[in-house]
Amino acid sequence: MMRKLLADSAILVLAGCSASSDDSSAKPEQWQKTAKIFNHVLDHADEYDFDIEDASSTYDYSLVDANGDGQKELLLRKSPNAAIGSVLVFCRRP
Repeated sequence: MMRKLLADSAILVLAGCSASSDDSSAKPEQWQKTAKIFNHVLDHADEYDFDIEDASSTYDYSLVDANGDGQKELLLRKSPNAAIGSVLVFCRRP
């Protein structure tokens, strides 16, 4: 399993994510900070190692509570076609 850590941005792969609060208790400032971090990831998607070397690949993303902690994680998929793809999962550390 590939593990990534984006320095100084409080994002890491799902394997290390956990939080105690849920979406309903998040403050607007926390959501703004999370949105800023996730936007940075999306703006620099081509800098992550998806282990796919196809220049014609496209990116798709979703916000999902992937680990059941009540907070949304960013799922970023790179795929050269509809049948093949690689997904990285990012979350904001509390």
